[in-house]
Amino acid sequence: MRYRYQRWDGTQDPWAEADDVLENLSDDLLEFGDLGQALRRMMQRGFSMEGRRITGLQSLAERLRNMRRDAMRRYDMDSVVQGIEDDLREVRRMERDEVSDRMKVREESARPGEQAPDLDSLPEDDPLSALEREFQQPPFGDRLDPRLDYLDNLEGRPADAIKGLQSYDFKSPEAEAKFKELVDKMRQQMMQQYFRGAEQALQNMTPEDMARMKDMLSSLNDMVRKHNNGEPYDFDNFMEQFGDFFPENPKNLEELLETLAQRIAMAQAMMNSMSPEMRSRLEELMGSLMGDADLMFQMNELANALRQAMPGDFWNQSYNFGGDESLDMMQAMQLMERMQESEDLERYMRGVGKPSDLNEIDVDRVGDLLGDDAARDVRRLREIEKMLEEAGYVERKAGRLDLTPQGVRRIGKQALGKVYQHLRAALAGEHDKPEVGRGGEITGDLKPYEFGDPFHIEVKETVFEAVRRSGAGTPVKIKPEDFMVERTERKVQAATALLIDLSLSMPMRGNWVAAKKVALALHALISTQFPRDRLFLIGFSDYARRVQPEELPNLGWEEVYGTNMQHALLLARRLLGQHRGASRQILMVTDGEPTAHLLPNGEVLFNWPPIPQTFEETLKEVSRCSKDGIVINTFMLDRSPYLMRFIERMTQLNQGRAFFTSPEHLGEYVLLDFLESKRAMLRGA
Repeated sequence: MRYRYQRWDGTQDPWAEADDVLENLSDDLLEFGDLGQALRRMMQRGFSMEGRRITGLQSLAERLRNMRRDAMRRYDMDSVVQGIEDDLREVRRMERDEVSDRMKVREESARPGEQAPDLDSLPEDDPLSALEREFQQPPFGDRLDPRLDYLDNLEGRPADAIKGLQSYDFKSPEAEAKFKELVDKMRQQMMQQYFRGAEQALQNMTPEDMARMKDMLSSLNDMVRKHNNGEPYDFDNFMEQFGDFFPENPKNLEELLETLAQRIAMAQAMMNSMSPEMRSRLEELMGSLMGDADLMFQMNELANALRQAMPGDFWNQSYNFGGDESLDMMQAMQLMERMQESEDLERYMRGVGKPSDLNEIDVDRVGDLLGDDAARDVRRLREIEKMLEEAGYVERKAGRLDLTPQGVRRIGKQALGKVYQHLRAALAGEHDKPEVGRGGEITGDLKPYEFGDPFHIEVKETVFEAVRRSGAGTPVKIKPEDFMVERTERKVQAATALLIDLSLSMPMRGNWVAAKKVALALHALISTQFPRDRLFLIGFSDYARRVQPEELPNLGWEEVYGTNMQHALLLARRLLGQHRGASRQILMVTDGEPTAHLLPNGEVLFNWPPIPQTFEETLKEVSRCSKDGIVINTFMLDRSPYLMRFIERMTQLNQGRAFFTSPEHLGEYVLLDFLESKRAMLRGA
């Protein structure tokens, strides 16, 4: 194993090893035979690593959906308009109190039982005269309470109240200031739906500011119109003049349009989420707030042009709010922004196909919406592909991610390790103590040299033998009988053919992953502990074919009918025939009886239920294997009467063994059988 070290800078997150990641995705890789699909499934479902859970995108997406559901159950979107109405009602109350107080002063100034003094009889500088004159001014005439009636008549739709108070001559400085503050705030919030930088321009807007705003909208609408018609436009010149309206600093028109469309669609979604009555009131209110027909026309033009430039269902988005918690317009806009961001993020997470796709996700936004732990897990999911590549387990070829030979070997070793976990220590160890002989592996024991022994001389012991024989002194004279050599094991070579059923019934019955794990584990066992042995992998369905070890992880089942054991045994017999000096055996893993065989012309005959001819042709091949001294051991993953009857007949002919097992214990059975066979070969050698 190789290790790399670097200075800790606070950003590293040593959360896993590549081996652990590879092991987590191996089951899906073996089941589907596609590394990309295995990565997708692991990222979507998440995984556990040394007691830590890495949350999958599916769970994160579900949390985003639940967040929106909770918000809809909590908030009342109609309260935005109701809050504005409450603020306007408070302005009128403050003004009414001021007017009532002034009327009270006037009434108290009159003598008991006397009429209020005639205005013409009072000096011009008399305070009471000034108060009277104020109440006599139009539009209130000479009535004592005209302002109260006027204020009372403004009760109703907020747009009417805004219009009425905009032309009203306030007597309460506090009410006037509150009304001005309310109108300015609503204008800023409304314009934020379009331009993030426009709220400052609208504050204390002069006629010149309003004219510039309309010029900007006119130029923008003209540019969007040209864009939609495929005509040339000057984006850079537009940004030079009006860039202060767009602090996002878009790089091109498409980026600007996307930003504007998102914000306008968000405002539209807020209005769509209100009841029809409240939506109508808010639309009227927005019109009265602008107070400029040309400006409203330009803004409506922009919205329509954006719909044409960027069509989509998002323009009609709405949310079914049913809570009772109030919101003001700013809070509602912020909530809608979070709702839409969460919806976009959820949609993207559910569609992620590979780790590199996560680079498009704003991890900071994930943290804002779901918390730091979620952001951390997204960062970790991003690292999976790079981690596997740096470990040498995967590589990208022609845009496709594939396992390297090193990755295949690692999965095989992991499969072997899992099988060994379930075996007794005595059965999972090395060979039985072998006989001492010639030509095998060095054992570490010593013996006097005999003619024919490999010349593995132990120099120190050889010199000691010469000294013991001849005594001390120099030179030391070494004779042939002084030579000591290291003992070696007696070795036998085996050739094994592993036959794996590739028919459709294997994945349908849940046997497919277990069969591939057995093949990988057996290959890892032979290649690491018995390197002189030969292993042939053969897959069979309607036809049989040889499979190379590096193909195993991506090997898929075949969506065809037919279990052609006869062809598989024929191919295995021919491959094993190349190793006549070795002990030869066939290990066959299947969950079905033979239903197909080869005809003399090389075509396949399939039939269900199995016909006697298929059984006969398959048993003929079993007899040929027996004649060649090839033992057939079968591992059955099903107990159908057809299969049991056939396997019983096959074992009678071949003197091999049959095992009925489950997918969970298949690996243990196969490896135990192989190791026991190996021990028997050693004992009989």
